[in-house]
Amino acid sequence: MEFDGRPPGPVRDAIMQQAEDWLELLAARIRAAQDAGHLDPEVEPEQLAFELDALYGAANVRYQLRRDEAVFDRVQRAVEDRLRSVTLTR
Repeated sequence: MEFDGRPPGPVRDAIMQQAEDWLELLAARIRAAQDAGHLDPEVEPEQLAFELDALYGAANVRYQLRRDEAVFDRVQRAVEDRLRSVTLTR
C-alpha cells in the first residue's frame, strides 16, 4: 500500500508484478478445482480470486491497524463461506 500512489519504479513494479502473479495463481487454482468438478463451472475464476484476495487484504489491514487477532477467525469464516457457496456437492 505504501507504493500504490508512487510513480512507476523498480520497487513498485516488482510489488505490482507479485500482486498480479498472486491473483493469476489463485485464478489458476480455481480453474483446476472447476476442472476437477469441485467448484461451480459458472464461477468466473478471476472474480473469485479477486474476492478471496480482497478478504485477506482487508484482514491484513485490520490486523496491522488494530492488532485485532479476531480478524483471523473472521477472515477464515468469510473465505470458507464464500468457497462453500461455489462448491459442488457430490
